[in-house]
Amino acid sequence: MGTPPECLRSILALEASTGIGSLSCVFNGNGVLGNEATLTATALFEREVLPGL
Repeated sequence: MGTPPECLRSILALEASTGIGSLSCVFNGNGVLGNEATLTATALFEREVLPGL
């Protein structure tokens, strides 16, 4: 959770400290966010975070 750079740093730190090879992301806040907000968050993650992984 956070800005794209914060998310990327957190994921990379988690990978470095645990050796994880995969990650499950929940973009709808477990049902708190509506479809439009969820799709927006997913697209932002795809565009800004995934390339760094």
